[in-house]
Amino acid sequence: MTFEGLDPRTPVLVGVGQSSERIGEPGYRRLSPVELAAAAVREMAPASAS
Repeated sequence: MTFEGLDPRTPVLVGVGQSSERIGEPGYRRLSPVELAAAAVREMAPASAS
């Protein structure tokens, strides 16, 4: 990947989040991969404010 022609004002998001659920655990909701990714973002959002 080259950065030629990339606008220097291009926003870059950096972060890591994790969310999981286990079959048989209380609260198991059978989330899809997209729903798990969204849950990770929601759980990470308060930490990103600092």
